[in-house]
Amino acid sequence: MFRTLTNVRFSRRVHAALASAVVLLIFGFTATAAFEFFLRHPFTDSWNFVPFLRAWHSGEVTWTDLWEPYQSHRIPLARICLVLLAETTAWNHGVEVGLSLFCLAAAFGVAVALFAHSARVAGRRFPWLLLPAIAILVFNLAQSVNLVWGWQCALVFSVAANVAALALFRSPAPAWTAVAAAIVLNICATFVHGAGLLGWPAGVVALLSPRLWRGTVPWAGLCAWCAAMMACTALYLWGLGEPFRTGEAAGLLERISITLRYVPVFIGGPVASVRPWLPAYAGILGLGAAATVLARLFLVRGPALRATGPWLGMLTYPVFAAVLVAWGRARAGEDLTVVGHGSLLEGAVSRYPTVALWFWVALIALGWLALGSPREQNTAETEMARARLRPAPWSRPIALAGLALILLSTLLSTRQGYYDAQAFQRFLYPYARSVVLGERNVLPDRLQYYYGDEHTEDVRWLRERGWSLFRPGWSDYWRRNAPPFPDRAQ
Repeated sequence: MFRTLTNVRFSRRVHAALASAVVLLIFGFTATAAFEFFLRHPFTDSWNFVPFLRAWHSGEVTWTDLWEPYQSHRIPLARICLVLLAETTAWNHGVEVGLSLFCLAAAFGVAVALFAHSARVAGRRFPWLLLPAIAILVFNLAQSVNLVWGWQCALVFSVAANVAALALFRSPAPAWTAVAAAIVLNICATFVHGAGLLGWPAGVVALLSPRLWRGTVPWAGLCAWCAAMMACTALYLWGLGEPFRTGEAAGLLERISITLRYVPVFIGGPVASVRPWLPAYAGILGLGAAATVLARLFLVRGPALRATGPWLGMLTYPVFAAVLVAWGRARAGEDLTVVGHGSLLEGAVSRYPTVALWFWVALIALGWLALGSPREQNTAETEMARARLRPAPWSRPIALAGLALILLSTLLSTRQGYYDAQAFQRFLYPYARSVVLGERNVLPDRLQYYYGDEHTEDVRWLRERGWSLFRPGWSDYWRRNAPPFPDRAQ
């Protein structure tokens, strides 16, 4: 008996050590790629941030400047954090990249802690072998634009705060301290990036989850959450104004059509960005799998159902985001036929994967809970309950095949994201280099795309202070000639 227990403990330690080593390797690869290919210069939205940075430096910033919407986002907290980083680091964009990686790592840690709690509630062992799968998704380089472009650290922080807030609802009856902490996290997420708004309805889903097993909904906490949601949303929308229009606004039916077609593209972005047509099919399969898993959990009503609250919130969070993005962009006159930087389709496979990947993390967690375990079957009170908890013979092979397909597709997307990050940096390098070496007096259009501003004073101001692309430590980087594009990066 003692030898058996010793062998079991040794086996668990081996699994934990191997899983941890693989996770560190995956994170190390992503971090290495991010620091190798990050942009050492402002890009598009970052250039529009320079006038605010100048005003802050001269002490001329008012509350109106902080509260002013930017591209339909309320970002006062993001402005404060970014300006403090710029002041303390001479606007070293590598620090912003490091912040993005830290937020991703923190969100991964939250997911691991949530898995541990779910295992305890369901009476199962901790799923060590699933950790590398979750790491492949969370540290996926399909989101490479968010990792190499420092400005996007606001989005990564916002998503991490939303995930942490949902994890605080792991108990069907969360304490007041947990509800208060979740509200604070969601407020921070909302006013750092617009994606934070979607954490509020996702939290409602998590708090209402006890209804699935006929449990008691924490009505007091739900009322507090809804009150904070309505107040925060009203404050966000107050004086927001009309969206930036790219064309004629779509009608109601056309908006619905665009939204229904875009949601699968948004969901499939993190795991199928290898080809332009793949995300839609991956998203449809993912949504179908989620419906199947939820039906299984609801019909079985086993102990694992009590651990589904935060995972249900994470599952719906990207869906809410996809609906809001598609509806808002359609209202602004954009549809799925628009291509290029900043478009719906481009965003789904470059910037929004940081949001959408949590759909797949939650799907894996819910699928694991839905499969049941022998311990749950043995503790069932009746034979009928044991029969419901017993999965069909074909369910585990199908689940394993689905997981393998998700991971293979994600790895291919990571590979594509690596080459995209490399091409992104090398494509912009000659334009930024010409500014640093004084070959251009006007900012090239390629560094700002659709804004079309010269930013002459902004460039001069950064040069005088030795900030951003003019940092002395990066002089050798700019003196070399632009490297040629590798074949795979073209």
